Amino acid sequence: MKTLLQLEQFGKPGAGKEKFVTALQDARNRNMASHPICDWIRSERLDSPALIFDMTAIGNRMRWLSEAGRDFRISPLFAVKSCTDPRVLDLAHRYLSGFDVSNLEEYSLLPSQLQGRLVSLTSPALTDARNEFRSKGNELLVTVDSQHQLDQYLSQHYPGDYV
Repeated sequence: MKTLLQLEQFGKPGAGKEKFVTALQDARNRNMASHPICDWIRSERLDSPALIFDMTAIGNRMRWLSEAGRDFRISPLFAVKSCTDPRVLDLAHRYLSGFDVSNLEEYSLLPSQLQGRLVSLTSPALTDARNEFRSKGNELLVTVDSQHQLDQYLSQHYPGDYV
């Protein structure tokens, strides 16, 4: 995956979707010879598969999710393994309550200052290095998914929330 593209030319979600569908249908009718995405792909000379994202739509969806979360008193988290692109992680940091990670590598991708944010650690192999998952000033919630993990967690006399 090489490039993210902001498709602002299609406007806001909803109206943008209709314009995109119309543009895509028009391009199909013309054998896709002049579709804006095809023109961009040709100009980039992509030599491998690529994902193209509408960053405005992603940001809007995260903002809306955050607003809904406040209304229902929930804390929406972004699963880092779903997309590690720094631009997407920055949007999640801006709009959501925190992140879900399963290892230190995913945690290392997060912004350096996470005060006021929650990090949920979900891992089949709990690590003894849980303090490292607090090094950016965030709150930590550990998810245990077996009796063995719970016993391991409690035996370490580690203070902190868990579910």
